[in-house]
Amino acid sequence: DIEDSINKIISFAQNSGQMCNVLRGVLVEEPVKNELVSKLRKKLESLNIGNPRDSETDLGPLQTKEQVKDIEEKLENSGKKQKLELLNSKVIEPILVEDVGWETELVSEGVFGPVLWVNSVEDFEEASEKYEKYNSHGLTFSVFTSSNEVIQKAKSKIKCSKLCINIDPTNISMTEPW
Repeated sequence: DIEDSINKIISFAQNSGQMCNVLRGVLVEEPVKNELVSKLRKKLESLNIGNPRDSETDLGPLQTKEQVKDIEEKLENSGKKQKLELLNSKVIEPILVEDVGWETELVSEGVFGPVLWVNSVEDFEEASEKYEKYNSHGLTFSVFTSSNEVIQKAKSKIKCSKLCINIDPTNISMTEPW
């Protein structure tokens, strides 16, 4: 279900993306990519951005101004240059970029901020190959699927500290060993 997946994917913006277990990228099968991206953009537009002390705020500031520069540099180096719209010196709107080069820092390292890349793949086999080849972290991997076959493949193929099946990766205990 795309709607359910989007409600979990949107967690990448939680704490302004400043958590080690948030989603940094999404590998989605080509036939559903456009629908997923369109609905995800609409969901992002509904987020309240501002003061984290306000209970209505969904997205607050980054910890440092240097993070803003790091995000801009990694976007530029990935060919997705954007001038970040600062709402104050450290608050930026969440960023969704598509079709990012596999060998860029944005894919291999990610950023510590509200940035999510979305690349299409043919199937789970290609997704797992891309993850293994280009991801340097291996902390979490999330699979959103109704296919038991894909779940079993994920359990046997994906090498990571936390494998999340149909759950928001930020919804796992941070007190468990990594």
